[in-house]
Amino acid sequence: MDIQQALESAKPLLEGILASTPDRILLYDTQGRFLFANHAGQAFLNFHAADFIGKTWKEIGLPEQIGRPFEARLAHVLKTQTAIRGEETLNFGPKGTEFLETILSPVFNDRHEAFAVLNIVRDITERKQLEQEIRTRDARYRQLFDEAADGIFQGAPDGTIVAVNPKGCELTGYTAVELLGQNISFLFTPEELNRVRFRYDELNAGRTVISERFLSRRDGTTLPVEMNTRQMEDKTLLSFFRDISARLNAEQILRRQEEQYRNLFYTMAQGVVYQDAEGKILTANPAAEQILGLSLDQMMGRTSLDSRWVCIHEDGTDFPGSEHPAMVALRTGRPVQNVILGIFHPKECCHRWAVVNATPEFLPD
Repeated sequence: MDIQQALESAKPLLEGILASTPDRILLYDTQGRFLFANHAGQAFLNFHAADFIGKTWKEIGLPEQIGRPFEARLAHVLKTQTAIRGEETLNFGPKGTEFLETILSPVFNDRHEAFAVLNIVRDITERKQLEQEIRTRDARYRQLFDEAADGIFQGAPDGTIVAVNPKGCELTGYTAVELLGQNISFLFTPEELNRVRFRYDELNAGRTVISERFLSRRDGTTLPVEMNTRQMEDKTLLSFFRDISARLNAEQILRRQEEQYRNLFYTMAQGVVYQDAEGKILTANPAAEQILGLSLDQMMGRTSLDSRWVCIHEDGTDFPGSEHPAMVALRTGRPVQNVILGIFHPKECCHRWAVVNATPEFLPD
């Protein structure tokens, strides 16, 4: 089979490829006249081949904003005898605005003379839209990264810092330049690393590791932080550092206040008894034990309804347990104050008189 026969036999295949490709394939002579356009090219120009073959862009009435740049690129290809590639945005044809990638290549004869120019136009609108979405998403993530209230550190699998946000620099006192390339461990003293070890084994197993550590700042001070770290899909490590100094200070104040209240509870002269929502005694202070003549163990679990209290009114009549100040306060949700109550003292075998106040406590909403 000679070359001519080979070309003839390949012609149906080539025509099928040209007809089925979504790329717009156009061929021009050196004067810019159309020589060929595949189906996609004809649809792009919105002409049938018979209407534009042998004509220039001006003769078929293409807009200046399309024809003039094309004419300049065509002249450049013919002058330099090299292909050029570019991207452009066109608002032309039935599809409206399109992002296009264009390749213009010279076509040479057997004397290596350019006698035509091949133009391949590819619609990259979807790719450009995706790129824009990625840029928008990246910008949003970058804004979140930069403006986050927590310090954010991104590290290589071995802990080398590869990215840090402004809050991370603020917490540590180091600049980003000083932090990048350092191992995250340099932010902690050897003693602190020994006290709370890094758990790379947990991270490699896909678990999130949360720990509280003392960060060594650039100025030599320490800062308590909560470190929340997990491994990403690309094996990098993402750590969030949160300043917990305010929380620890608040906890310390709370512990101090609790200690003060506890000391007051155990040393005050007034008897105090705590009862649950059903009226069962939960705890009592030493003054209450002395006034009631019972130890805490003996009182635990009792309610005001227990007949062993043998309470009486000032006139000596029975004081029902359901009317005891604590039970009334629990039932009504209101404080009960200045109730005079005679309470039987088992050790002295007589009644002791007391002024009783009861105040209900409510759980926060």
